[in-house]
Amino acid sequence: MRFSAGTALAAPGRGESIVEPNRSSEWRIMSDRYENRPLGSSGDPFEQPFTSDDAPYTPFDEPAGPDAPIDPDAPIDPDAPDPTFHLKPQEPKPQYYPVSKLKMVALSLLTFGIYEIYWFYRNWAYVRDRDNLKIRPFWRAFFAPLWLHPLIVDINRARDDDAGISKNHAVGLFLAYIVISALWRLPDPFWLVSILSFLPLFPVMSQIAFLNRGCPQELRKNSEWRPRHWVLAATCGPLVLFVIISTLSIIPSTQVVSGTNMWDRDVEFLRQAGLLEDNEDVLYFYSQDLFDMRNDGNMLTDNKVVSYWKDESTQEFLAEIARYEEIEEVETQYSEGFFEDTIITVHRYDGSSFILVISAEEGRDRLFVDALQSRVW
Repeated sequence: MRFSAGTALAAPGRGESIVEPNRSSEWRIMSDRYENRPLGSSGDPFEQPFTSDDAPYTPFDEPAGPDAPIDPDAPIDPDAPDPTFHLKPQEPKPQYYPVSKLKMVALSLLTFGIYEIYWFYRNWAYVRDRDNLKIRPFWRAFFAPLWLHPLIVDINRARDDDAGISKNHAVGLFLAYIVISALWRLPDPFWLVSILSFLPLFPVMSQIAFLNRGCPQELRKNSEWRPRHWVLAATCGPLVLFVIISTLSIIPSTQVVSGTNMWDRDVEFLRQAGLLEDNEDVLYFYSQDLFDMRNDGNMLTDNKVVSYWKDESTQEFLAEIARYEEIEEVETQYSEGFFEDTIITVHRYDGSSFILVISAEEGRDRLFVDALQSRVW
């Protein structure tokens, strides 16, 4: 039985109702109940178990315990905590900068390695924020080859096992990255090896992907191609392709090339056109035409200097040839800007002259001019 505030009780011997304090009324009635109960084997009335008519006493102003029965008809409190709620384990946080190898390859080629600097920057920015370090991620990315080994060491420490990159492997990756990055100083076409500098980064990227196995959505997010990436591919892709095939002399190079770097088919064309004798070697060559060296060319051999072109209106093949003993003077007007070529004017003893247009890229026009002047004077 539960009593609420203001319960009216009939006083013995009197026919009128009185109101007593709640707490004293309840305790008095409960005391009478237990005093009149049958005694148990030990004489303790509290030992006797409750019958079906007896309900455990719960004070009106105290909340029911966790084992209290749930009333299915009771209204649902939307603010009450869910009794079935359990704390979920904390999801792992992304570590470093995970990105797919395909995206690394594509953007590294499109940017000639600039994307690798960005990748280094994101990783060192993570280390700075994680450890609250006073480092400059930009400069560590700018000098990326020098900071690859420290990055590998930091990644190994982030693993909770010993299955990271070994010391010898880390040193090998460090040296490989330095060597490949430095190959851009080689002559054509060997400098193209330097655009493969992303290869030593693959094992490091695999370790970062392993550390982020608990949050694969980060790898997917960083590997997505966004509109800016497609714009970059559309604008830089043709340029990169042109540079590569030009360097490989599949199409005419944009700079002066040595005769030893010319394709055999191009040398054979010069012989069939009567511009190159059988016992003659090409020293330097340059063509202004973007796609076909048969339409234009300037050549220096061990016997003469040659300039040939195809007339745009008549498609007639024309050429100017001067042996060194026929040349009286050579005038040179060097390029003064990136988009300007060097102009060489060859004067013969008979008073005739012709010009050669030479690319000034990489300063290789001076190789052509020096070789020509050394044979004339």
